[in-house]
Amino acid sequence: MKKIKLMLLFCIAAIITKSQPWSEKFYAHPNSFCCSGNTAGILLNNVPAFPGFLMAGFDPTGANGNFNFYIDRTKIGGSTGIFYNEYQVSGVANCATPTNSATLFSGVTVIETQNTGNGTPYYVMAGAFDQGCFFSSLSNTGVPITTKFFPFPAASVVVTKPLIVESTNNAYDYFIVGSYLLNSVQQMYVIKINLGGTVLQSKLYTCASPIGDLFPNGIVYSPYGNDLVVVGKLANIDFCCGPVEDRAFS
Repeated sequence: MKKIKLMLLFCIAAIITKSQPWSEKFYAHPNSFCCSGNTAGILLNNVPAFPGFLMAGFDPTGANGNFNFYIDRTKIGGSTGIFYNEYQVSGVANCATPTNSATLFSGVTVIETQNTGNGTPYYVMAGAFDQGCFFSSLSNTGVPITTKFFPFPAASVVVTKPLIVESTNNAYDYFIVGSYLLNSVQQMYVIKINLGGTVLQSKLYTCASPIGDLFPNGIVYSPYGNDLVVVGKLANIDFCCGPVEDRAFS
């Protein structure tokens, strides 16, 4: 298993069945929760190769220098063989030293991206913890290539796992969606970013009339137009008669 440290500069703005499973594998990542899973094929010059699965999870605390998140890139059947990495995020306010390991992680999402063979990455990811959200592109062995950090406002809490999807109209453009609680309101952010880490667009959404909390749970880039579709929960809506839970939005 390879351990990787991801540096961020904070100074910048159970199913039970009686049938026999086809395949079963176990991956040792103590104190972690799996939070992202996708099929993968490594599209090298648009030709599928090395089909398998891409899984990721996180340790909510990352205490005592433990890893913050992991990514397992398996082959068909779940066997490891491409990469099996654990990552530690570290940094400190004002770019001082020594750096500190990030804690209070909220999750990560990892997806495969197009690869042209010209030094472009194979995977991209988004993650979040109490101080902010980050984006990273990864090589075919899971080594970070480009990393970008987006700090949350001070006193932000209830940080959700960020979601990431690639634009179907513009290769290497990505949308990151997540939320955090600030001033007693769960606010949702949307960031459009390119492969180099440049922010192309960003917007913060709140439910003001009536007041409610936004929790994004899924995103897809629509094949029918230039639309990003976000699905989630609108909670704690106050219709003057008390808060109401579990209303979907898109």
